[in-house]
Amino acid sequence: MRKNEFEGEFLPQMQAVVARYLAGPQSLEDAASDLATVMRASFQRAFSDYNAQSLPPKARMKPSLGPAYVEHLPLAPGASAAEQTKASAVFREALVLLMKDTGGDAA
Repeated sequence: MRKNEFEGEFLPQMQAVVARYLAGPQSLEDAASDLATVMRASFQRAFSDYNAQSLPPKARMKPSLGPAYVEHLPLAPGASAAEQTKASAVFREALVLLMKDTGGDAA
């Protein structure tokens, strides 16, 4: 999947999840679960472009990468600094959920 495909298809979905979380009473855990679902679909699409059959069954990622990536993803465009902090937190929690799903180290 190319960057423009990600930005056109999955980034708006991720932004919608974050916007719902910032706007309402949704818990961090529920928002992270919703965000992880969108991210999982994005990863599956990207991996299918690279022949997912050749990937190890338990791909491992490090949740510590989250803060670096979230700074570059406009998950909450126009949001206040406090809201950006909340967006970062839900992104990190979504990464932790993804790690658990793939058998990676979530700690």
